[in-house]
Amino acid sequence: MREKKLFAGLTADWDQLLAAAEANRADLPEVETFRVQLEANLEDVRAAHARRAGLVAEKLQATQAIHASLASGKALASRIREWVRCRYGIHSEKLIEFGVKPVPRRRLARGKPEKGGRYSPESHRTAR
Repeated sequence: MREKKLFAGLTADWDQLLAAAEANRADLPEVETFRVQLEANLEDVRAAHARRAGLVAEKLQATQAIHASLASGKALASRIREWVRCRYGIHSEKLIEFGVKPVPRRRLARGKPEKGGRYSPESHRTAR
């Protein structure tokens, strides 16, 4: 914001100065070369400012395109990993190649399960 005010104020000041120098050209012939140079400089500054404004807009569009592509890529990578999990199973060491951590297999407790399908400490002790 400060730069906008600075730019606007400075260019307005230069415009006013150039107008005054143009109006008094006959009285100040020595200043004519400086006036012409300042006029060219002001045109260059305005052109560069307009070019930068266009680049800022282009940068914003590029950033938005990058974010959209990243979101799409993440979704596609997630789908590939999900298909790999389905194909090879969640315990397969093959998942590591795709950047997926396999789920370790559970160690089964020794002994026979009770009727409910659970192991009890008593069945664990008697199974030895």
